[in-house]
Parts: sequence; structure tokens; C-alpha cells
Amino acid sequence: MGASFCSPVDERCTCSPQSTIHAFRFPLWAVKVSDFLEMQGPPRPHHLLQEEGLLHEWFPGMFVIFASHQWLSSTHPDPQGQQMEVLQKALRGMIDGSLQVHEDLVARADSMNLSNTIRHHIAEGFLFLDWFAIPQITVRKDGVNEESVKSDAALAVQSIPAYVELSNVFIALVPELMHKDSSALVNYASWLSRGWCRAELWCRLLSNKIDTTIIVIHSPTQAEFMFPLDWQHNSIVDGDFTVESDRAIVVQLGETAVESKIQHLQVHGPLRDCRFYCALRPKLLRQERADRTLQQFLEDAGFQIPDFPDLQACQTGNLETWNVEAWGV
Repeated sequence: MGASFCSPVDERCTCSPQSTIHAFRFPLWAVKVSDFLEMQGPPRPHHLLQEEGLLHEWFPGMFVIFASHQWLSSTHPDPQGQQMEVLQKALRGMIDGSLQVHEDLVARADSMNLSNTIRHHIAEGFLFLDWFAIPQITVRKDGVNEESVKSDAALAVQSIPAYVELSNVFIALVPELMHKDSSALVNYASWLSRGWCRAELWCRLLSNKIDTTIIVIHSPTQAEFMFPLDWQHNSIVDGDFTVESDRAIVVQLGETAVESKIQHLQVHGPLRDCRFYCALRPKLLRQERADRTLQQFLEDAGFQIPDFPDLQACQTGNLETWNVEAWGV
């Protein structure tokens, strides 16, 4: 993993609503980072920000920071503005260079950090936060499959995976705080347990972007790049959902992300990565491994002649060795 993030001027990283794998059913609305840093108190909802002229619709070249987070109450994402304050301080630190973002302790590499270019893009960029971007999110009670209503809120929620694809930087905002209703701790572990958060994570990591780095913000002074294997142990299928009817729909999003990744690698390579995801697919999607002949297996994985180390890993389900080689850990 390298330290360079994709910028709007890099054509290899350019994306549009027409090119996203996932459905883009509602415009992406975002707030300028400079405006966000001036906000005080609990975050204000979509309709108020729109009235104030603080929301901007996605346009080609827009540099978007997608902030994924867990709500701190059932009716408001951040009733006391605690997450918002952490994010503001962390963004200021990233911009002025006082906050160094490193790899986690297990996979740390001294060469990986935010470049001056990415810091500048963050300062001039736009922030996506669900509370800001999705209209009337507080009245959403029936999940994402609201076929009878087709409200803007439902369409926007259904578009979240596409918003992830359009984003240049992905932030997991996970400071340790307390949930207002349940008094349970909300932190990195609880964020990883949420089905929707896992879906956002998958859509980022399985996208066909050159750089799929994720920044995990634990506090105003602590941020790191996500350990690349964390997501593999957190399937969308068994994630926690506030609205249970969301599960089947969101699982389909995960399946789409995995299949798209495999198809892309089959065409563009590297073939070894394609084989890795083919072998990992049943585990990720919690599917039973299908019985296949050796010939079927070789064809599915793109083998022309037996590659015995890869073949043995796939057939035995022993992916630990493959993980080390594929991810360099």
C-alpha cells in the first residue's frame, strides 16, 4: 500500500454517477470542508443546510471525503456534537500537518503518510456525512426497500454505496463515546459490527480505484490507516442492522461489490488477486463452497496450467499463507 491518494486531476481515478458499479439514485450532496470547520454544536440536518446554501451537489472533479460513522442515538447521529468536534480537530490536524496518519502497529511502514498534495485537497475539498447529505433521514422507518414511497431519503440511502465510489478519501470516524439511548460504548469495534458500516467499508475496499486506503480516526490526535485484513473477518451477512429489512438489500450490495471486483481483475489483472478473491468469495458472502471438478476450478480461477501453491491454497481453504503474500503482511 502506498501513501499517494488519487486526486481529481488524475484521470485514472476519475469516476462519475454513470460509471459507478452501484446504483446512483439521488444526487450526492456535500459540505465544503472550510464551512464544516466553522460549524459549532450538534450537526444540523440536510434541510437546514440546504436553506443556508451550505450544500453542494457533486460535480466532476469534486474532491469528496466520505465520513462513515455510527449514530450516537436513535433520532440524531451526534446529539452533543462530540463526533463532529473530533472530526473537525482531526481534519485541521491533517491539513496543517500536525496530525500524522500512520499504518496500524501491526503493519506499520514509516513511508506511509499523507502527502502535502492530499492535505491541500482535503482543505479545499467537500465532506459527505449522511446527516448532511440525506433529506428527512429522521423519518426513515421502513428500511431501504421503500418501494411504495420512493422518498428522497430512501433513494439517497440506496445510493450510499455509489457515494463511496465517487469519494476520494474514506474516513472511519470511530472515537470512543457513549450511545445516548443504550449507554453502550461506540468505538471502532462497534462500528465494524454494523451492517451498513461494513457495506460502506466493502464498497471502498472492493472498488476498482487505484487507491482504496481507509483512514481510521480514533481521536483528534490519533488516526491510522486501516489494517488491510480487518474487513475480511466482518461479513455484511452477519452484521448488525437497526432496520432488519435492510439486511437482504445490503447483502446484495456486498455481493455486487465482490463480483464486480472479480470481473475487473479477470480482465485487467493481476490474475493472482483475482484468484485470491475467487477463493475468498464463499467466506466473505457466507456461502457454502460449491463442489467443483478440478477442471471447473481451474477455469473459474483462470489457471491455464496448474500453479501448485495457489491450487493447494484454494482447494484446502488455507488462505492464511495467501493473505500474507497478497497483502504483504
